[in-house]
Amino acid sequence: MWTCVHCSFFNSNESVACEVCYRTDTSTSFEIVWEWTPDNQVWIPYDRPTCARLERNYHRHPTSLVKVALDQGPYFSKHPHLYRFTLDRASNDFHQTNLSTLRRRPARRRSIRDDIFVVKDKKAVRGDRCIMCQEACVYDEEEEEEEEDGEGEVVKLKACEEGHYFHRECIAGYVMMRAMCPVCFKAVQVRTEVEG
Repeated sequence: MWTCVHCSFFNSNESVACEVCYRTDTSTSFEIVWEWTPDNQVWIPYDRPTCARLERNYHRHPTSLVKVALDQGPYFSKHPHLYRFTLDRASNDFHQTNLSTLRRRPARRRSIRDDIFVVKDKKAVRGDRCIMCQEACVYDEEEEEEEEDGEGEVVKLKACEEGHYFHRECIAGYVMMRAMCPVCFKAVQVRTEVEG
């Protein structure tokens, strides 16, 4: 369970966004999120099991049209035969369909681009702290050998001035949801694939 910092509602761990106010949980790190919109203005993230399922299908079927049953996660598991997701990478068409009303809602995939980060040598930032988690940016040769997939990597956002550093896994989730630096509020561009 996690508590929304905006409305204090207790949400299940599967939920990426608050079930009451739809604000996103930025305390967890993820670099890819799938979202849908009811009005083309507000984008609402799918829950974690649904995001994982859509992402698997996204990678398994790079050229073909795929229709995925939405039947996992806190909401869709209660309505297992009501929604279907259409994924067509060739035409960049992503949408969910309510099978009882046949209403289509646009969807998109958002991901962090690697080129928004500048990787910093941990020796250069020894003694500094990650602004997000307040943990020290420690350099340890044994720890560095164990790191995989950028975990523990110290980065700075290219859009920002020098002087504030983050662990990559700490800042990635925040940038996905807010598209700006949490210190200087400079805009950061994330990659978005929207229905064409």
